[in-house]
Amino acid sequence: MKYTYTINGFRRTIHGHPDVRFSCCHCGKLSLSLVSFFWRARLDNRPCVYLEEACIEFVEKINRKQFKILFYKSSTMKACSDACCHCSYNQKKQETNSIEGGK
Repeated sequence: MKYTYTINGFRRTIHGHPDVRFSCCHCGKLSLSLVSFFWRARLDNRPCVYLEEACIEFVEKINRKQFKILFYKSSTMKACSDACCHCSYNQKKQETNSIEGGK
């Protein structure tokens, strides 16, 4: 799991936020649910003021799996972790199973 972000100009979404999107670097899957977690995350850089810096901070913490730093509630931490793409993890797991099956 490794994420990157895209800021789509100054267009605003239906909720009045700038259009920010997060996608997995490995498989390219777009994660729309991470956008809502981004706006709820506890970041040092305020997204409304320092959008790009906040995106960088959020992506770095997601990539390092530092969910405890981003959120107060454990249920939100788990929900954010579950919303992340686990394509590289699933791929490694399948490779391990195929190697073990070949023994």
